[in-house]
Amino acid sequence: MDTLSDVLALMRLKSCVYFQREFAAPWGMEMPDGPCAQFHMVARGRCRLRFNGATIELAGGDVVMFPGGKGH
Repeated sequence: MDTLSDVLALMRLKSCVYFQREFAAPWGMEMPDGPCAQFHMVARGRCRLRFNGATIELAGGDVVMFPGGKGH
């Protein structure tokens, strides 16, 4: 197993919600706090993630994970 598979197995995830969207500038979305882990993958293009007062530049191929369901 690779490292990501090991981490996901330890989390014992039980369900999944999947959606795929295409966005064009200007766009934005807000994810509230929730009881579930949240994952996002940038398939192509670029975007910015704002979390805890910091802004992180993301590009195609990047994946971010919020294991505690923290809003962002």
